[in-house]
Amino acid sequence: MTLFHGRRALLDAFRKGERAAMAEVYGTYVGDVGRLLQRGCRLGGGHTLPGVREPQRHRDLVQEVFLKAFAAPARQAYDGLRDYRPYILRIARNLLVDEARTGGRLIPVEEPMDEVEIVEEVPEENLEWRRLRAATLEFCAATKSPLREFIQLRFVEDLSQRDLAEKMKVTRRQVRTWEEQVRADLQRYLAECEKRGWPSSATGS
Repeated sequence: MTLFHGRRALLDAFRKGERAAMAEVYGTYVGDVGRLLQRGCRLGGGHTLPGVREPQRHRDLVQEVFLKAFAAPARQAYDGLRDYRPYILRIARNLLVDEARTGGRLIPVEEPMDEVEIVEEVPEENLEWRRLRAATLEFCAATKSPLREFIQLRFVEDLSQRDLAEKMKVTRRQVRTWEEQVRADLQRYLAECEKRGWPSSATGS
């Protein structure tokens, strides 16, 4: 049942662009949008469209979905009779198609299905994700200050480069240097983990 069923006041407020109404719509559907963008979805012809795992790009795409859905023409065209969830998930699916094509991935020419089906996570994907997470945590634990503090603030607390520079009392150039160093070191560490076997915590053993 649509969020707007029997709630004419909410529908009118949403179509007018009132902040509280849009916030309620966002809170109701952001979870589904986020899962679709991370896990991917089904396409016509039995094909699967992959999701986006990189955290910052995933957040950007979530916001882009709602920017499109909350644009005035889209809000005013919605009549409140149809379920809003399939509508907003179709926007997310179309952005994933664009993302895949931008990355050079060939997308089948079959028309996407009307109903958007989010891909369920499979054990192999869960295992790979646990491996990467465990190895990353191991890498961070072995990192010495000030890089450990930098990692916590930049990648865990998600501070901007400017805010981080102010907090650590360093220049933004230094922040960028640390960021490049951490990314390069982590890539090498993950490659070594794959060669010698992943941390035992990654497999639950």
